[in-house]
Amino acid sequence: MKKVIILLMLICSPCLFASQMSDEAILIELVNKERTKKGLKPLKELSEISKVARKHSQNMADKKVSFGHDGFDARFEEVQKIGVRRFGENVAYSYNIKDPLEAAVKGWMKSEGHRENILGDYEETGMGIAYDKKGTFYVTQLFAVRRSK
Repeated sequence: MKKVIILLMLICSPCLFASQMSDEAILIELVNKERTKKGLKPLKELSEISKVARKHSQNMADKKVSFGHDGFDARFEEVQKIGVRRFGENVAYSYNIKDPLEAAVKGWMKSEGHRENILGDYEETGMGIAYDKKGTFYVTQLFAVRRSK
């Protein structure tokens, strides 16, 4: 019996990760729809930035940092290592909302600073989603422009 349980856990674990990645891709798509409505180019996902975004979302979900932009400068320093010269950040959280992805983007578009990031002169983005034990949804979106190569 133990072998079956372990096997099921190994089989299901990638499914959870794939779902998380899918939701992140959906969020990027929703943000890019807002950009294209304004005639702007879609943002390209940069996996290195998504890793930083996921870490911040997970830290908020784990209550290692409070919800918000605490540690922004440290995240900027981290992405500067891959050539980022300009950087922005949006965060959101929700609990018990039917579609937290859509709600996050709608909320950002109603907020002047968040909307400016979404519609800003950025080229790349990273998205990170995490959930706490109660099911609260945390998301961090990072925006970047890298140096010319």
